[in-house]
Amino acid sequence: MAHLTHEFSEKFSVPRACLFQALTDENELDRWFAQHAEVEPHAGGQFRFWGIHTHGAPTRAQATQKVVRIEAPRLLRRRDLERDGGFRSGPGLEDAELRSRLLAAGTPLAWADALIVHHEGRLTLAGVARKRFYYGRSLPAYRRAHPGAVSRQVGATLGALWRHRRLLAAEPAHAAGLLLLRATEAGAYLAGALAATRSR
Repeated sequence: MAHLTHEFSEKFSVPRACLFQALTDENELDRWFAQHAEVEPHAGGQFRFWGIHTHGAPTRAQATQKVVRIEAPRLLRRRDLERDGGFRSGPGLEDAELRSRLLAAGTPLAWADALIVHHEGRLTLAGVARKRFYYGRSLPAYRRAHPGAVSRQVGATLGALWRHRRLLAAEPAHAAGLLLLRATEAGAYLAGALAATRSR
């Protein structure tokens, strides 16, 4: 298929979920967009559409389109926030605590396979440890309020390291630094949690 670029923006007076479905559901796309469509709604996934009315791609073999980027708006409805008690400030983990409450209340959350760069400036190992110790002080209360949430997060972190083990093995110096950082964070979290438990 020839390389074509088509960019536009539009506002629609429909629920976001309906619009997302219209753009990512193959049956919906077959109805209004192209004669045929195959969709994998994540970055790098297939977004193939073809048919007799599709310029440059009348057959499936000619349809090589891919999803370049897909992002969630990272927005929260005010009524959902107020219904579930609002944003609770504390010694840390406020965003994780809010997410757990929203999920427990059945609020649907949309996930996006997008790269988010969070730049915290020049970090030091001691500075990271102090910050994680501060966050760790909220872990006992968070664990009591949301059983299983901490274990799931630990499992997700370990799972990510295991999935990328070959990449880490190819860069032993970086891998050693990453493992040192994660071990320091884990120790600081635990120390903060123990300090909070003893001060009760």
